[in-house]
Amino acid sequence: MTRALAPMSTDEFEVVRFAEHAGSILSIAAGKAKNLFGALLDRAAARPVVITKNDRPAVVVVEADRYLALLRDQEELLTRKAVEIAATQGFIGEDATAELNTEIKRRAAIG
Repeated sequence: MTRALAPMSTDEFEVVRFAEHAGSILSIAAGKAKNLFGALLDRAAARPVVITKNDRPAVVVVEADRYLALLRDQEELLTRKAVEIAATQGFIGEDATAELNTEIKRRAAIG
């Protein structure tokens, strides 16, 4: 389902580029974001929006499902990296490393 974006002047959001990111990102000043929060949420549902404070990036607003996907991707990447390091440095093997990683996560969730 496509959601219609709230009307707003083109002056409210600006397209910016960051050295760390190849594409362009929408940006809005914190004061404008506060006053146009509903429109900000509509835009962020479609693509990430950077909120700036004192002309510097402060936070990024993204859709919840996208954020959760990023967390899952990060977790998978970290697990793969841990397994790779353990396997290449001859620690305990891939299966044992994965089991240890699971146990560490379980204990962290408890404590």
